[in-house]
Amino acid sequence: MRPKYLFAALFGVWTGACRAQAWTEPAIRLEQILPPDAFKASGLQKLTPGELESLDRWVSTIAPAVAQQKTLDVKPVPDTNIESNIDGEYKGWNGDTIYRLMNGQVWRQSAYHYHYHYAYGPKVVIYPSIGGFKMHVDGDDDDEDVSVRQVR
Repeated sequence: MRPKYLFAALFGVWTGACRAQAWTEPAIRLEQILPPDAFKASGLQKLTPGELESLDRWVSTIAPAVAQQKTLDVKPVPDTNIESNIDGEYKGWNGDTIYRLMNGQVWRQSAYHYHYHYAYGPKVVIYPSIGGFKMHVDGDDDDEDVSVRQVR
């Protein structure tokens, strides 16, 4: 969805939620807020009337929280892979592992995975993946790259 449509939808949701209405009727209807092409492009026309009403209700309940959020903590997504080395020891993954890289970045494991492998200063490649980033550690015999998020 284009940012201008998303902003318009969220603004409409917020204004609609400000009106006092019963839970049984959604404060806002996405079909009324979004332009027809944006509604169709987002796939919302595929929902049944009941599914669309449930979505409208859910959006209506989160609208006040979204409207109060003044800034978004958005980090730019790199266009290419990040290649560096771990600064020090690498001991695999334990579920909440944090690694400092030689380039100054800090990355934290964001999905559970346990695997032990020891290496000192191995090369890593961090690449965009669906829903975030994954880290590949060269020389690790684990077949699975691990989901990570940037801390710094």
